[in-house]
Amino acid sequence: VVSIFDDDLLNVPENSHAFGYYVSSSDRACCREAVALSDIVLLSVPELQKIYAGQGGNLCQELFPIPFIPERAAYDAGFQEWTSGPAILGFAGGESSKAYTEGILIPALQELQRRGVDFILESMGLRFSDSCGFPVARIPYDAEFKKYRRTVLSRRWTVGLAPMADSPFHRCKHYNKLLEYGAMLIPGVYSNLLPYTLAVRDGENGILSGNSPSEWADSIERLLKSPVLRKTIALNALEFLCKNNSPELAASFLWSKLRPLLA
Repeated sequence: VVSIFDDDLLNVPENSHAFGYYVSSSDRACCREAVALSDIVLLSVPELQKIYAGQGGNLCQELFPIPFIPERAAYDAGFQEWTSGPAILGFAGGESSKAYTEGILIPALQELQRRGVDFILESMGLRFSDSCGFPVARIPYDAEFKKYRRTVLSRRWTVGLAPMADSPFHRCKHYNKLLEYGAMLIPGVYSNLLPYTLAVRDGENGILSGNSPSEWADSIERLLKSPVLRKTIALNALEFLCKNNSPELAASFLWSKLRPLLA
């Protein structure tokens, strides 16, 4: 039995869409039992190792490289530069992130607007408040991942935004947005918090930002002002994905852990 976790299912917050599945003590007991009965438990980030260390089971001390496939269309087309018109700032996330996402991005983007930056925010999934004061276009979320990526690619986002709350639950999440944006050659700005600090190198494969409005405004503006930095970050993010989270690497890692169990 092999268990793989990339979320803290024992401490899902009430505002998460998954809360209803893990709210009861019996649901959490089943999760603990699955860990205890597993021949090996694979985890994606160090914070999860702390959570699951006391649940029994054979915890692998090496982190499992969550596999991610680059978007072929983006890979073939290469980096698409923003040349004219308003910058398109993209965000993809659900309603469960509304409180902290709006708390971070709305004042930051209002500050950008005061600085005279011409932009539009495109939000896939989350419906931003009508009173935010800057242009927002909402794109309905598509649960089919291939369609989601094709839709985002067609929008040609100038910068991808990935704010993150600072909480025990969020520190246990995976840096999926780095992989999503990297797979589509979109330069991204990420909260300077776990899990992004595990993988994002500021100015190399992403921009790490403090969570104050002025810091987020500065980070976005830093990218918008430099075509060279945008292209460098987009290409490096794709390279990071290919080196650290390719399906081939994940398959090799998984086989190395399964082989002794099957001997």
